[in-house]
Amino acid sequence: MSTAVTVLQDLVLAGLVLASAIAAWQFARKPGYQRGYLAAGLALIALQSVLGLIGQVTDYRYRALQILGTATFLGSAYLLLMFRHSFVPVARWWRACAAAALIGVGIAAIVIALPYTRHPTYTTAQSFVLRALVIVWSAVLLEPTVLLWVTSRTRPGVQRIRLKLLSVSFALIVLTRIAIVLARTGQNQTSSIVENSFALFFLPLLYVTLIPPAWLRRVWRREEEQERLLTRHLVVFAPETTILAEQALVWAMRLVGSSGGFILDIEGHVLACSSVSEREAEGYFVYSESERATVFQYESGGRLAIAVPIVQERGRGLLVVIAGPFTLLFGSDEMQTLEEHAEVIGFALDRVTLTETRRMLEQSKTQFLANAAHELRTPLASIVGFAELFAGGLDKMPEDAVKEGLAAIVRQGRRMSTLVSDLLDLSQLELGKARMRIQPISLAPTVEQSVANALPPGGRPVQVSIGDDLIVLADSNRLDQVLTNLLTNAFRHGGPNVAVEANQVNGVVRLVVADDGPGVPPDLRPHLFEPFSRALNAQAKEGSGLGLAIARSLVEAFGGTLSYEPADGGGALFVVQLQSAG
Repeated sequence: MSTAVTVLQDLVLAGLVLASAIAAWQFARKPGYQRGYLAAGLALIALQSVLGLIGQVTDYRYRALQILGTATFLGSAYLLLMFRHSFVPVARWWRACAAAALIGVGIAAIVIALPYTRHPTYTTAQSFVLRALVIVWSAVLLEPTVLLWVTSRTRPGVQRIRLKLLSVSFALIVLTRIAIVLARTGQNQTSSIVENSFALFFLPLLYVTLIPPAWLRRVWRREEEQERLLTRHLVVFAPETTILAEQALVWAMRLVGSSGGFILDIEGHVLACSSVSEREAEGYFVYSESERATVFQYESGGRLAIAVPIVQERGRGLLVVIAGPFTLLFGSDEMQTLEEHAEVIGFALDRVTLTETRRMLEQSKTQFLANAAHELRTPLASIVGFAELFAGGLDKMPEDAVKEGLAAIVRQGRRMSTLVSDLLDLSQLELGKARMRIQPISLAPTVEQSVANALPPGGRPVQVSIGDDLIVLADSNRLDQVLTNLLTNAFRHGGPNVAVEANQVNGVVRLVVADDGPGVPPDLRPHLFEPFSRALNAQAKEGSGLGLAIARSLVEAFGGTLSYEPADGGGALFVVQLQSAG
């Protein structure tokens, strides 16, 4: 029977050494303070058992082995308490009390000289100290056992299971160590066999709970996967991008037990984030260029994270989940799960984008029709009013009134004709059916023609500064239309002074139409080039509200740009940039 006891003790020792070696290997692969505490705690437990075996082999001749064994035994308790602290923080006063109690019983065990023999005999005081040693060690670890189990009740599925297994693992450590101590200090070989068998039986469970394998992590997610399938429609059919991203991030975090993460759009802007600042999140957009999920170190010496590209029709976004206190491992299984989730997010984002674009187009079309009807109604009402007045008795009206009415009909008719012509131009440009002949043209003559067409009020001069050598790629007639629109706006809304100047930089000709008026109000600038966009104080002035929209579309058809810039000291600058052909 003594042989059976020896074999069981050796198996228990081998199991402890194996568990500590696996924990050390995990720490070496993916360093972090959580894995460090776990590896160090298990290593001390294994070392204490090795020292006990050495004591047996050397017939307990070396007192230093007992002192070192006691220190490693108590030190393992504090390291495992700090391992628990990395999951659920331990109050500072409790850590201080635990350290003081462990040091106190350790010193007492050394001072009272606990017997260090194969079959020790204890005095009353030594028995008391031995029990105090085991009780303090167990109390330090039983507190996390209870607290982790209680804390798990309010956590999502993956975190809840992880905490419960950690609670069980702490209980197993306590029970295993008690069994080993009792087996080595007991007089009855039968009880030693039972207690060593008990410790050996629970060692595999200890490994599984502390360092869960992939198959167990898949079991954890089973509940979350089932719920995700039932609620996937919330993601797939989310009405807005923000709602979709927030919901998708929540499920990504729940699937792997993460405590933080974020989703970036194809331009690197934050759609949703949790426990991370937006500026910090946007700094990781570089990971969207990866083809597959990537594990990286989110914090120096700290947490890990998984970055998964979200493939969309217009580009790549990014999903990142960050390991929390309940997520020690990120393996290939978690990466595959998040890749599948990111694929669904990509399809859903494309759908939402398409839906939002269609909604905006419908709103734009409705607003466009309403504005067009409003613009046509005013001149049409004037024409109909004068026509009815004339029909009621033209021969009875004073000659001056008749002339004024006819002039108003002509004026409003021309206004309607211009509006309809502008609407046709705009629709043809948007459909890409506008007839153009883009070729190299000299800019100076075109500007002179436009200044003449715009008819400056009161014959006031326009300052023109255009070099004769500036050649641009454009349609001559359409460029004249653009400049005429810009000059007419400057005369209508600007101050007394209007200037046109141009220069060439790096193959681009920059043409500026400037005035010294009040400039464009800030609230109107974002919508300045939209159809029928006019300031409130400009509603009574002539114009269809389509000129700038048509001008920008024409310039873009040339391959250039049209933009607005406020002038220094007041006024407006409309900047046309065209490709140089000179």
